[in-house]
Amino acid sequence: MTFTSVLLNNVPFTPVIAGSSEFRAREALAVTSGQQSLTVNGNSGGNSVYAGTLAFVAQQVPEPGTLATMAVALGFLGGGLSLSRSRKRSEETKEKA
Repeated sequence: MTFTSVLLNNVPFTPVIAGSSEFRAREALAVTSGQQSLTVNGNSGGNSVYAGTLAFVAQQVPEPGTLATMAVALGFLGGGLSLSRSRKRSEETKEKA
């Protein structure tokens, strides 16, 4: 069997040949929930077998609580730096006087 194309929602996969096996891969393809369309095209010599597995790897998305914690931490860091600079300025002013 010779594959001519593999498409998911009309987006082509890139062929990868490994010995006598052929794989197709696609990275960074946004797939939403719901019905998907997988199209496999090819030619058979008459005595061929096709088997396939389609696997999706979900990207990690931070939870809202994690983002909120990070924003609060950055706020504390910025406040600490600001306080440190203002203390340093007031000490320099006292030394000059």
